[in-house]
Amino acid sequence: NGILKLVHQKLNKNKVFEWTKDITKNYDFFLQWNGKKTISEQEWIKFKDEYMKYFPDIIMLWQGMDGEDRKDALKFRIPVDRYLLYKKPHICLDLFGDTPSILVGSNVMVNKFMIYDREKMKLGVADINCDSLLMIEEEQQQENNDNENENDND
Repeated sequence: NGILKLVHQKLNKNKVFEWTKDITKNYDFFLQWNGKKTISEQEWIKFKDEYMKYFPDIIMLWQGMDGEDRKDALKFRIPVDRYLLYKKPHICLDLFGDTPSILVGSNVMVNKFMIYDREKMKLGVADINCDSLLMIEEEQQQENNDNENENDND
């Protein structure tokens, strides 16, 4: 298990964390912390403050069907706060679910902009702050309203 191996190396400790398969199949795995399978909200806050920084972002390399070089592979970064989630009373690894293929869920699509070039049959992805786009749209709407009000007063 690559993720926990990296975490334990960074912590200089072994077996602080382990994965438990989710038998409900709602999530991939639950995270055990010092042997505990269930985690309280206070423990989750402590985990986020003290341990989340040791968990790596995951970078998926998506290669095309025509055997493109790895350097041309699409890099898809998934931040730790998008794949490691607190779902009372568990810390869940939520990436793929129980599917025979890779199914990227909506939680890892947050702040991603997908681009599909139909002519070249290529997929692209960009990291983007979606909240800032909403704020820009709201500012533009407010500016349009202000201009309309000024025109009404003329």
